[in-house]
Amino acid sequence: MAEETLEIWKVDAFTTESFGGNPAGVVLDAQGLQPEQMQKIASEMQASETAFVLGLQDEVVRLRFFSPLAEVEFCGHASVAAISALVWSGRLQLQSEVDRVIIEAGTARVPAAIHPHPVCGVEVMLEFADLGIKPVAARRDLIAGVLGVGKDDVPERWPLALSRAGMWSLVVPMARKDVVDAACPDQVLLTQLNRKLGVTVTMIYTWQGPTDLYCRGFAPAVGIPEDPVTGTGLAAVAALMVSERALQLSPPLTRLSAEQGTQVGRPGHAKFEVAHQDHKVLSVRIFGTAVKTLHGKIRVPVI
Repeated sequence: MAEETLEIWKVDAFTTESFGGNPAGVVLDAQGLQPEQMQKIASEMQASETAFVLGLQDEVVRLRFFSPLAEVEFCGHASVAAISALVWSGRLQLQSEVDRVIIEAGTARVPAAIHPHPVCGVEVMLEFADLGIKPVAARRDLIAGVLGVGKDDVPERWPLALSRAGMWSLVVPMARKDVVDAACPDQVLLTQLNRKLGVTVTMIYTWQGPTDLYCRGFAPAVGIPEDPVTGTGLAAVAALMVSERALQLSPPLTRLSAEQGTQVGRPGHAKFEVAHQDHKVLSVRIFGTAVKTLHGKIRVPVI
C-alpha cells in the first residue's frame, strides 16, 4: 500500500511545562489529506484533539479538528497548539509585539493574537464573539445523578445553562472544590445527555477565589471521557459567569482565571478577559501558552 510521510507534533497547551495542560496533535501540512486520513491520524495520536493546518495565507489560518472518535466544530487548546507550532516552525513569522491572525474552521472565524512569552516563546489569545446562552431542558437532580454527585451538590444559587463560545457546552455548578474532584460521571448516560442537549462537553465548576474558577470537563460523546483543559468550555463558563453576574464585575472588561486538569494529572491554567456592556457579554478572550513535547514523522496510507 502506498504511503506518504507527514511532519507531526504533539503540543501541550495551557501550560508552561511538558506533560501538563492538554495535549494536542498538530499536522502543519495537511492540505492534501482526506477527512478519513485525518480521523485515522487523530485516532492514532490519542490526544483530546488533533489540529490539521489546511492553509496559511493573508493572515488567515485554516484548521480542522478531530478527536479520536469524530470531527469537532472548534477546539481552543488545539488552536493554541497549532498557532504555537506554526510560529516555532517558522511558517508563521512574527512581525511585531502583537501579531494578529484569523482562525477559520468550518463556518467559524475566530480572531487570534500572538504575544511574546519569556518561557514558551509565544502566548496565544483567542477571541470568541459568537456567544450564546440557553436554559437547560433537564432537572438539576437528574444532571447531578449523571455526574455522580448529590442533588445538593449542584447549588440552585449558581448558574446552570447551555453556553456557547466556539461550540456549545453544558455548564454545571458544584458546591465546593472537593465536590468537583469527587464527581464521577456515568459515561454512557453523559454521552446520551450531551447528545440530547447538542453539546460537545459538560463543564463543571466552582470558585476557588473571587475571580478564580476550578473546573473539570467531560466529552464522552466525542471519545473524551475527561478533557484535561478545555479552551472553549472554559470560555463558555466565563461567559456564563459574567452574563449571569455570578461574580463582582469590573466593566467594561472583567478578568478571570481558571484551573483544570488536576484530576487527570495534567494541571493547566487559562486567563480570560470578558468584554461586556449593559448586562450583555460582547466577547470572551482566552489566553494560553504551549510547549512542544514531540516532533517527528508519521506514515499515512494514501487513499
